[in-house]
Amino acid sequence: MSAKSEESPILRYDPKTFGYSVISEAPEVSQNHKSGRVYFSEEVLEREIEEIFMKEWLLVGRAEEVEKAIEEALYCAKICAYAQGFQLMRAAEKEYDWTLNFSDIAKIWRGGCIIRASFLQRIADAFDGNRELENLLLSDYFADTMAKKQGGLRKAVVLAAQSGVPTPAFFSALAYFDGYRSEVLPANLLQAQRDYFGAHTYERVDGEPGQKYHTFWQEEGRPERKV
Repeated sequence: MSAKSEESPILRYDPKTFGYSVISEAPEVSQNHKSGRVYFSEEVLEREIEEIFMKEWLLVGRAEEVEKAIEEALYCAKICAYAQGFQLMRAAEKEYDWTLNFSDIAKIWRGGCIIRASFLQRIADAFDGNRELENLLLSDYFADTMAKKQGGLRKAVVLAAQSGVPTPAFFSALAYFDGYRSEVLPANLLQAQRDYFGAHTYERVDGEPGQKYHTFWQEEGRPERKV
């Protein structure tokens, strides 16, 4: 099946007005997602985005800076990926009453036919130094590395977003890192929202663990009660 423009209008980006307009006659686009992406990237957004953003970075002698940022971003993303993987195995160990030797796991992977990264030796060393290590980000080497290289990860994410380049692994790694290093997260607001529309209660960061509260949001002064 195919879709004509009157059924599925296509938007064209106008770099002069920074707005969008409907293309009156769009080509037939099959259900194959790739063909749609190819058309959209070639005819609608790609050239304008490159014109706006890439010149600022790549055509004024900053290519080396970009290269360094991407290199650091890749290394940070690898650290976060492995940190999440070993954290999941740690949770599974507790849930299913397993006994896992994480140092040996890293060494087994390094001896495999695909990964074999010297990076895995750093992981083995971290767990050899502390078999109860909760997260790789808490080990001295990986904590120091993330502290030194996180700037490159942030630059790469910003550049990718500005340039319209999808880099989901970099974005996800940065979100994980920032979430893990934050004592208080904006997600706490969700508890207040749930209490507002469904009286699901919440805990307070300055209260006793396990103590639930409910706010009467519609009443004057919004009184709060312990539950």
